[in-house]
Amino acid sequence: MLALLPLAAWPDIYQPAAGTPERAAIMDAARVPICDAIGLPVIFLVSVLQSDRRYAYFQATPQNSDGTAINWKVTLLAEYWAQGIKGDTAMVLAEREGKGWMVLDWVMGPTDVYWIGRMNDYRLPERFFRGD
Repeated sequence: MLALLPLAAWPDIYQPAAGTPERAAIMDAARVPICDAIGLPVIFLVSVLQSDRRYAYFQATPQNSDGTAINWKVTLLAEYWAQGIKGDTAMVLAEREGKGWMVLDWVMGPTDVYWIGRMNDYRLPERFFRGD
């Protein structure tokens, strides 16, 4: 069972630095469901990456493995993209598992503020998801 902390007692939140093993492990965990959803190998242009050493929240725009923009018309999400009901943002919530990270929840291309539900479900502070 998940042990919930009161919001006021939440530990320090930080951004794992580029090039660190922690950041790479979070990205690798996030890549699995996102690549499966898109149907292509990707790298990420990160807009938010936060950790408190137990949880990590990741928000990014997937890109082709060479850093170019994805042609959404050739992905598994092409139909949704054509209808305008998918965006190009990936959001992933993960929990530390041993030396790695396990994805708890994820979404590809939400058209709303998807993380609000995760904030409530896991009793995480809003600043964890906003990146400020």
